[in-house]
Amino acid sequence: MSTLMRNLKTAIFFGDVKKVKKLLKSLAPIPLSKNPLIFGGYSLLKLAIKLRNRKEIAKLLIKKGARVNKKYCDESVPLLHIAIRKQHPDIVKLLVKKEANKWSRCISNDKFITEEIEKYSYCTALDLSCIYQQLKMARLFLKLNDKPNSTPLFDSNSISIAVIRNLWKVVRLLLKYNAWANSTISKMTITHCSRYYSRVPQTRLNSLGENPTLLHAAIVKNNVKMVELLINHGANIHYRTKSFKRTPLI
Repeated sequence: MSTLMRNLKTAIFFGDVKKVKKLLKSLAPIPLSKNPLIFGGYSLLKLAIKLRNRKEIAKLLIKKGARVNKKYCDESVPLLHIAIRKQHPDIVKLLVKKEANKWSRCISNDKFITEEIEKYSYCTALDLSCIYQQLKMARLFLKLNDKPNSTPLFDSNSISIAVIRNLWKVVRLLLKYNAWANSTISKMTITHCSRYYSRVPQTRLNSLGENPTLLHAAIVKNNVKMVELLINHGANIHYRTKSFKRTPLI
């Protein structure tokens, strides 16, 4: 690690904005992403986003051209996902503007995205925004034509997770952007939601048969408001589950 890199990391760690600006001025007048002395600035930006009260430094690094995407495909968490978890919508907007990859795989050890399912599941920026109930960020990705009906999470989509967790505002937003009101919920989704969130009726949902719909889940959870929302957006009350052939009303 170069002396400059070490000094920048120290300044970022202690939140010394003036020192960071001074050190950046000493660099050649090229984007940070092209500067080999600091390896494109990616790790510096990651540190700034991770630490509390370092948003000003993070914004400065982004504006100075720090790399916003991983150079190699590894198991580290993408910058965009870190910013979403830290609830920094302004940083998220800047990263998106600089073409941060919204479809990067999310590898983490948080309570929802566990190691067991990381091998099989991908979590997009939109998925993560919905999981963390960050409506402003979710709306941003939806406006950028992110697909609300993609199924990277346990063979289910974002709206399936939102219905199981009773996230009415998230469900309403996704439906507004044409999420499927007749989406089905995989057994893996039910299992993992029941493991990490309270009041998930795993036994009841599994007893309905394979792949219950959102309406099945809303009725099982006695969520009248959610049921009305789904029906108003075309949820099929006659849909039958596989194997047991149960409709939402049975």
